[in-house]
Amino acid sequence: MFSWGDLYSISETWKETKDSNKDVVVVMIVAYDKNNPSQPLVYAMTINDMNTLEAKLNQDLAATEGANIDAKRKKLNDKQGLEYDKNKNNLEKYFLQKYGSYVISLYNANEDVSNWSKLDLAPGTGINGSVVLPEPCN
Repeated sequence: MFSWGDLYSISETWKETKDSNKDVVVVMIVAYDKNNPSQPLVYAMTINDMNTLEAKLNQDLAATEGANIDAKRKKLNDKQGLEYDKNKNNLEKYFLQKYGSYVISLYNANEDVSNWSKLDLAPGTGINGSVVLPEPCN
């Protein structure tokens, strides 16, 4: 699953991208389900509102102790790693609860990567939603 550092990286990539291409900036990862390591999980993330994402990332950095940005990023990623360990059976839900207010979109590909679904928390459940709903994209 994506890390805090991935959120930071996509924001930096977006800033360096030509204006005409900013709406197609995407970061993808391949992860492995510990319960089914033979089937990789493919995720993609996009930015819906760069101003909100940047403000949230800056808030995180300001609230984190560290001598420089690299030290702060490491602390944020290490902290998130511990949280992922606690939520390892539902990383999608945890990610959406933790970063849903950062105004990004999370997508998951099917097994042969021929179809994608946008992942959201169930309507009406807000940031503390308990159900991840896949919405087919194609």
